[in-house]
Amino acid sequence: MTEAEHKMWLGAEPPKDFTMEETVFDESENGMTRDWRNQMNSVKNQGGCGSCWAFSATAGTEHAHYRAARQRLNLSEQQLVDCDRRSHGCSGGWYFYAWEHLR
Repeated sequence: MTEAEHKMWLGAEPPKDFTMEETVFDESENGMTRDWRNQMNSVKNQGGCGSCWAFSATAGTEHAHYRAARQRLNLSEQQLVDCDRRSHGCSGGWYFYAWEHLR
């Protein structure tokens, strides 16, 4: 594998203009003491598509929604792969661009 090929697969870096707000966790509800297996959606499979960014975005959003509303969501990774124009479909992307698209 050439250096360029290696960087393409393993050298992902966020865009230079990316900033993220600090996340503050409420430790009054310790997630380590809860069994989430029966409260969340089952594990999904991205297959051969390089869409881990979409799965990351939907899983995080589904989980946050469940914690806030105690209601399950089952969001579509395929919708992000097809419609998020800042990411690159099955060729990769960023969960934070997907979150911007979901707004």
